[in-house]
Amino acid sequence: MAAQNSSGVSGLRKAAILVVLVGPDRASKLLKELTEEEVEMLTLEVANLGKYLMRKKIMF
Repeated sequence: MAAQNSSGVSGLRKAAILVVLVGPDRASKLLKELTEEEVEMLTLEVANLGKYLMRKKIMF
């Protein structure tokens, strides 16, 4: 599990939220700058965001 900062949200989770919020065109540009391992970690975190948001009762 990624380390959490003072907000209680890991940097990886924040990055996943950003990727979702910016939309597919901008997200693809961001992902091109990452290593294969980073992309795998980030896409897994994006996939798990729904569970996190439901636990926190956050809706977009």
